[in-house]
Amino acid sequence: PYGMLYYGNWDLRLGLRLAYAFNHGTDPGRFRVFPSCEAAFNVPSASLRLFAGADGGYDADRYIDRKRWDPHYNAGWALPECTAKTVDAYAGVQGGIGKHFHYGLRGGYARYVHRPFASAMDWYAGTLFGPAPLPGIVYTTAAEGYVSLKLNWDSPWLDIGGGLDYRQLAEKGSGEALSPPMFSGSLRAVYNYRKRVYAGLWFEGETARATTMTGFYEPVEVKIPGWADLGVMLEYRLTPSWGLRFQAGNLLGSPLRKYSPYFAETGRSFTLGLTLIL
Repeated sequence: PYGMLYYGNWDLRLGLRLAYAFNHGTDPGRFRVFPSCEAAFNVPSASLRLFAGADGGYDADRYIDRKRWDPHYNAGWALPECTAKTVDAYAGVQGGIGKHFHYGLRGGYARYVHRPFASAMDWYAGTLFGPAPLPGIVYTTAAEGYVSLKLNWDSPWLDIGGGLDYRQLAEKGSGEALSPPMFSGSLRAVYNYRKRVYAGLWFEGETARATTMTGFYEPVEVKIPGWADLGVMLEYRLTPSWGLRFQAGNLLGSPLRKYSPYFAETGRSFTLGLTLIL
């Protein structure tokens, strides 16, 4: 249930989210009440919107979600469980300058129950040289502060979009949970000449991740290095629908960990192909 109030430049939403999870970790079921409210102030003359609020809810985790999160995911690591975001208190601003430039900034503090993390690991496998940690997933309580910045320039001949994310764990219930990267970001730019020739570049990257495994012979420090991906593309449109495209990725030669912190893609990549726009 919720209610909306509009007064002048103010928008106000007050409500609650009622939810029951049938699979919530080891619990047979859990009924929760989450906040769902937001206050916003609009300045139409400046294309500006200021907002603040609090939200929450259950995320019904599925096997396919885990595969999208990490293509190497194996159900033997941990069965999907229901994640509860007990509260996400946030504030931000979004707007634009002129016709082409748009921006958004949002920051907040969120608390979770049974949040999935890459694990470093909560079980071990023996080798000829002794015990060895294996990759996986662990669900645990967590709290984090975050800031997200999004920028975009859109014009008939040039498109630029990018973002920078900052995340800092304030609390986590398991030492095997691998902390998310403190900083991650991306930038993409595409220039077109008369919508016939397209040239672009992209950059993606994130900082190192680390944790300390406990519960075995002695604590073990685990660190996943950061990575950066720089690439370029060139496309020639033969017709409005068909094009010939060349793309080169990872020009910096960095071991990429876009899809999993435990499996690195090494070496540069080159792609040549046809594109079809329907």
